[in-house]
Amino acid sequence: MKKMIYALGALTMVSILSACAPNTSGVRLNSDGEYKVDNSFVGGDVTVTNNIIRQIGGLLQGAAKIVSHSSKDQTMEYRFTWFDNQGVAVDNDAQSWQPVQIHGKQSVQVMSVAPNSDAVRFQVYVRKVH
Repeated sequence: MKKMIYALGALTMVSILSACAPNTSGVRLNSDGEYKVDNSFVGGDVTVTNNIIRQIGGLLQGAAKIVSHSSKDQTMEYRFTWFDNQGVAVDNDAQSWQPVQIHGKQSVQVMSVAPNSDAVRFQVYVRKVH
C-alpha cells in the first residue's frame, strides 16, 4: 500500500511540474507544404496554409496564412525558421516569436525574409500565448 501511495505522489508531482513547463508546441508548416500538428488543442483552433516562397532582392521571402476555426479572438505567436540546403538552421537566434491577434474565423497572413542568401526553405510555427 505504501508503494502505491508513493507512486501516486510521484505521478502527481510529475503532472504538476510538467504543467509549469513552457509549452512551445503548436502547429507548423514548411515551405514544401508539409503540415504537422504537435498540439491538438492548437490544431483544433487554427491551421496554417498557403505557404509561399519567393525571391525578393536576392533573399527569399516566406509567407503563410493562419486560419482561425474558433469564433473567439485568440492571441497566438508565430516564428519562422530558415534552413540552408543541408537542412541546418540559418541564423536561428535572430528569429524570435512574433505575437499575432486573430479574431474569430479570421485569416491572417504572416511573412518573413530570410536572414541571408544561404536560406533555401523555411518552417513557420504557430502556438498559443499562455
